Amino acid sequence: MKKCSTSRVLSITAVIASSICIYFLFQLLLSRYHYRAGLDSLNHENLLDARQSLDKALTYLPGDEEYPVFTTDLQRILTALGDLSLKKAATITAVQDYSAELKNGDAFFRSAVRLNPYDIQAATGLAAVQVARQRLYSYRHPQNKNPYNALPYFEKALELRPNGIALHYRYVSYLFSQRQEERLVEAVTTLSTIYPPSYSWLKKEPLNTPAIRTAIKTGLEKAIGRETYLREAYAALSAIDLAEENLSGAIGHYQSLLDVLPEKNSARNHIEMGRLFLKSAAFEDAGRQFIRALVLTDNRQSTLRAIYADYRRENL
Repeated sequence: MKKCSTSRVLSITAVIASSICIYFLFQLLLSRYHYRAGLDSLNHENLLDARQSLDKALTYLPGDEEYPVFTTDLQRILTALGDLSLKKAATITAVQDYSAELKNGDAFFRSAVRLNPYDIQAATGLAAVQVARQRLYSYRHPQNKNPYNALPYFEKALELRPNGIALHYRYVSYLFSQRQEERLVEAVTTLSTIYPPSYSWLKKEPLNTPAIRTAIKTGLEKAIGRETYLREAYAALSAIDLAEENLSGAIGHYQSLLDVLPEKNSARNHIEMGRLFLKSAAFEDAGRQFIRALVLTDNRQSTLRAIYADYRRENL
């Protein structure tokens, strides 16, 4: 009789435990469904639906921030809410409301970072919020010492993702806005080293200064040493030489581009090389490059017009 009672208790306990597990699993699945719906709305800039879905994801998720049961899920939801606050803030014109939304984003990202200090999305979001809050404070209180400083947050994010291209773009923009010239030169050198195509962005005003060009060249030369984006690095160096009226350097670097993976050379590449030769009055070399362009082109008439325009431009 005692055995039977014990067995019944164990069975009831097992049923209760199974029911609790099923309940938690169902809640988790609901939370994940709303999280994905929220991300989809966020990606489509539907901010109201995104907030509703993410709030539901947070409500259905078992546990809470103080006693998390599914830490990874909670961290992802908080990060998404931080991203949502940043996007919502960008749509607000009233200063007080803008400030309040940034404060919300700050809280969400900080909570996410506490749960996972190694998550790059949360770290990057936290840096972005600090940039916005720092700029807002400077705008509202230009005479006061600014309590906000995004620099350490960028440094932490860059530790987590040292080769993050988008992150480096944001970091360079931030340093430029803060007039931190020494760090800016270092950041530009790093960006040019890891991603030579960044020259197309870095060359634009107001970043295009002698100090920045020197930093870009240093980075591009390092990239060539590492054999990183070789063709893009040589193209950028050639463009810098041309801007500085160093025609021999421009020609040399562009020739190096043509020598790297020559099967990738296009009609456009040979036209660019021909233009450099025209500028240096090396007419025979220019002619050979233009002939190669005509051989490779898919639109000979258009290419001929471009070549003719080049000759006219040089008064030939």
